[in-house]
Amino acid sequence: WINEVSTAETWRRRGLARGCVRALIEGARADGVTTAWVLTEVDNAPARELYQSLKAEVTAGILMFEWG
Repeated sequence: WINEVSTAETWRRRGLARGCVRALIEGARADGVTTAWVLTEVDNAPARELYQSLKAEVTAGILMFEWG
């Protein structure tokens, strides 16, 4: 589970998040992890583009519950 990937607005579009997520995935694979997942809001187009550009697939049927 990859949690809270975020980049300060002034540093966006420079490849920082891409590098972080790629390093997390590569490190996990080296440790034998076969599946990783991350959640994002449906309307978060930049995050969705980032994850899809790294060959992640949208998983259907996920439902998140929250208590506030």
